[in-house]
Amino acid sequence: MNWETHNDKGKEALSRGLPTVAERHLQEALFEATRFGLEDLRLAETLRNLAKLYRLQGQLSKAEPLCEQALEIRQTVRGPGHPEVAGNLAELARIYRAQGKYSQAEALYDRASAIVHKRLGEEHVDTAAILNDIAGLYRTQGRYQEAELLVRKCLEIWTEKLGASHPYCAIGLECARPALPGEG
Repeated sequence: MNWETHNDKGKEALSRGLPTVAERHLQEALFEATRFGLEDLRLAETLRNLAKLYRLQGQLSKAEPLCEQALEIRQTVRGPGHPEVAGNLAELARIYRAQGKYSQAEALYDRASAIVHKRLGEEHVDTAAILNDIAGLYRTQGRYQEAELLVRKCLEIWTEKLGASHPYCAIGLECARPALPGEG
C-alpha cells in the first residue's frame, strides 16, 4: 500500500473508533511520508493525524511534538496565514486544553480563528468549528456566558450552511446544554 491508502485507512479507522488499526496504518503512512522529504505536506498531514489519535487516547506527551512538527511544516510550506495552518493550530490547542494549558490553548485558538475569519469568512463552517472549540475551552474554564455567545453563533452558521438536521447542529445543541441552562 502507498502513503495515501495508509493515511486514508488510518483516518477511517480513527473515525470508526478503531485506534489500534488507525495507529498501524498511520505509522505506515508516516514511514512512507518521510520518503517525500521533511517539508512535504503529506508528512504534515500524517503527523497531525497521529497527533489527533494520541490526543484522543490521552497520550498527550506523544501527541504534542507530532502536532508541533506538523504545524511547523505547514507554516513553512503554506505560510502562516493558510487555513491548513489554522487546522493545525486548533489541533495543538486541543492538546494544550487537554493538558490544562488553557492560556496557551486560547492563544492558538485565537490565531486559528483569525486565519479562518480572514481566509474563509465569518460564516464558514470551519470558522464555526473553531468557535465551537473556543466555546468548549471557555466552558472548561467556567466562562459560561462567553461560551454561550460562541455556541449560539456556531449553531446559526451550521444551521444556515448545513441544515438543522445535520449532526453538527445536534452536537452543537448538546454541547450548548451546560452553557445554556434552561434550553432543551
